[in-house]
Amino acid sequence: MYTILRGKTPVIDCDDMQTAIRFVQSLESGINRYTDHSPYTIVKATDVTRPGVKIGAPDYIQQN
Repeated sequence: MYTILRGKTPVIDCDDMQTAIRFVQSLESGINRYTDHSPYTIVKATDVTRPGVKIGAPDYIQQN
């Protein structure tokens, strides 16, 4: 699992590198590459510190 960062802020999690690359390409589509550097970085999800969040945990847990 991979995470796309903008600066140090997680933007989106992806299951594989190929999907992460496609997302970054989409996010960068409005950037003028001659004058601006990409603010996006792809890292392994396990390398991102997220207090209180467990990697691979469901986003929503239904309460009865």
